[in-house]
Amino acid sequence: MRVVGFAVLVALALALPAAVGAAGHDAKLIEMEKAAWEGWKNADVTPFQEMMAEGVVVILGDGTTMDRAQTLETIGGGGCEVASFELSDFSSRAAGDKTTILTYHARQDAVCEGQKIPENLVVSSVWVEKDGRWWNIHYQETVVHQHPEE
Repeated sequence: MRVVGFAVLVALALALPAAVGAAGHDAKLIEMEKAAWEGWKNADVTPFQEMMAEGVVVILGDGTTMDRAQTLETIGGGGCEVASFELSDFSSRAAGDKTTILTYHARQDAVCEGQKIPENLVVSSVWVEKDGRWWNIHYQETVVHQHPEE
């Protein structure tokens, strides 16, 4: 299974920017994203099991698409060595009473399946509240390409 570009559903923020925080649940969702990133770093599927909806769609920066089972298998397989990651510039947008879209930047230093994966990403993560719990239903990475200065 391809893991290139795998920054997995979620994010680690060192600080919450002012753009996030209007809704009380934003901080909770960011904390859940942080837990998932730590889980990815440590090949621990527990945070993913606790927050990924059954119908989740995960789209990696290289175009690989995975469902919940494939994502859990990939994370638990330990095919990535994550030296570090840093997430920033969180923003949230309500998409209804019980749906929130988080976007943020992710920088990572990781090797998956023997290949260095892209360092710079923009991530979107869609969360839905159901029965008093928040569930991740969609995660997508976009690789930010650095252009040489002219």
